[in-house]
Amino acid sequence: MLDGTFRKFPEGAHVPRTGRIKMGTESNGGFINITISNCVFEGCQGYALESVDGALIEDITISNTTMRDVATSPFLCVLGHGCAGRRRARRPER
Repeated sequence: MLDGTFRKFPEGAHVPRTGRIKMGTESNGGFINITISNCVFEGCQGYALESVDGALIEDITISNTTMRDVATSPFLCVLGHGCAGRRRARRPER
């Protein structure tokens, strides 16, 4: 949508399903006081909030979102240390 118009992909076209709005995974500084609003997703994976390196996720507001043809869960939240069985926590000592 570079020219401001919306066009669907042709029927039967192979289109990779990617996420649209993601915070993380490599996240040392944290995500605080963020507002996301008035979004339309079509044929994607939706939102992802991820903190596996110890980042703070606080006061996130998401409103007025429309999702169509979402490929996986529309909202993914991952909190903790480790990813696919590996220990991460790559943040500096506090």
